[in-house]
Amino acid sequence: MEKNIKNVTIIGGGNSAHVIIPILAKQGYNVTLLTRKPRKWKSTITLDYIDANNKLLKTIKGNIAKISDNYPEVINKSDLVLLCLPVHVYPEIVDRVCRCLKEDRNLVIGTIYGQGGFNWMVEKAMKEYHLTKIEYFAFGLIPFICRIKLYGHEAATYGSKQKNLVATSSDELYTKLSMSFLDDCCYNFFHEGKFYRAPNFISLTLSVDNQLIHPCRLYDLYKRHNGRWSSIDEIPYFYQDFTHSAADTMQLIDDDLDKVRNAVKAKYQTADYSLMLNYLDLEKYSYTFPITSIYDSFINSPTLQNIKTPVIKTPNGYEISKKSRFFTDDIFYGLCIFKSVAQYLEIETSYLDALLRWAEKTTGILILDKDNKLNKNLTSGSIFKYDFDKKDMLTK
Repeated sequence: MEKNIKNVTIIGGGNSAHVIIPILAKQGYNVTLLTRKPRKWKSTITLDYIDANNKLLKTIKGNIAKISDNYPEVINKSDLVLLCLPVHVYPEIVDRVCRCLKEDRNLVIGTIYGQGGFNWMVEKAMKEYHLTKIEYFAFGLIPFICRIKLYGHEAATYGSKQKNLVATSSDELYTKLSMSFLDDCCYNFFHEGKFYRAPNFISLTLSVDNQLIHPCRLYDLYKRHNGRWSSIDEIPYFYQDFTHSAADTMQLIDDDLDKVRNAVKAKYQTADYSLMLNYLDLEKYSYTFPITSIYDSFINSPTLQNIKTPVIKTPNGYEISKKSRFFTDDIFYGLCIFKSVAQYLEIETSYLDALLRWAEKTTGILILDKDNKLNKNLTSGSIFKYDFDKKDMLTK
């Protein structure tokens, strides 16, 4: 079957970009890469598929048709643009993409990870640049576990989720993507990981995965080790060495987030929130095997065992990187969005507030004011950043 989407531009050079490029290129897409570091990329990317026992299952190579840092040149030749970037730069990149377009231009814009209110960002840019023919989508979670082996050259994947979610701006776009693109992103390589449609984008934004896991695990590592180690051998694995106390913190925070989700469901009863899920329910949906507890979901995971804690080298050893997306994305474009919704609906979230106070102390960025409301000058994800009807934001 001839593909209805041919020219795909990947924006960003993160883990997911290194994996999705060879997967799509191998299946006949004309893949272009937009990156700040074009000279660090080879035109052919190698991808190793490795199982939980570190056994190599297969290797593929995919060619990049063009590698560039020139947005207008690349965007104007694209059918579909896929963001493979840290969430905190989504607003800037969506704006840069839309700035390149004429008002009557057709383009599909998507992101490989649907955290942060991606649809709000696209709608804001469409409004600013008077674009009426843009379609957009977001995957719920990154479909596969992925790591860079050598930047711009080689990557590894450790498997996919059994079920993936995608939200789309229209029925027509979902049909268009379902014809080949969605299967080509995951299922046709892993032979699992089919995509299923989420009824709205807010279900992705207010479901929790990384934006709950990462801050709670970081909080525990700071409590236990002050976020520092004298040698690299002392640094615990991020998931393999997960602790009961980190799991307990996750549960307390997710209980607060459930209060927010339940308040949204109660206020807007006509919307479909069947896939707006707490952590354990999202894990059970994605992996389709029994998970009895938060702690077990990490210790028994076949795909997370080799992931290391993000650190930087210091004169005295190693410390957790505060520039990690675990801070920049998951706190400021994850938990802060929940806090903004809680504030809008007048829901108290004492455990969430306590975690945000810790993040505030750790990063030196003022997150909450003296009344436990979001700092009005905070440049992060928040429903108050957007001049949209709040009902539309919390139902679409």
